[in-house]
Amino acid sequence: MNVSVTRKDPQEGTQVIHLRDLSRSEPDPAVFETPANFTMHDLRQPSQATQ
Repeated sequence: MNVSVTRKDPQEGTQVIHLRDLSRSEPDPAVFETPANFTMHDLRQPSQATQ
């Protein structure tokens, strides 16, 4: 994971990105819960067996 990136572009100039407010604690489990109104549609096609 990059915590600091400097990008130099002749047209756009210099872009500096710093990662900040980083927390090493475990994320809230609610972030990974499926919403109550979520529906999943399986659009995969069954594979054709070849002989």
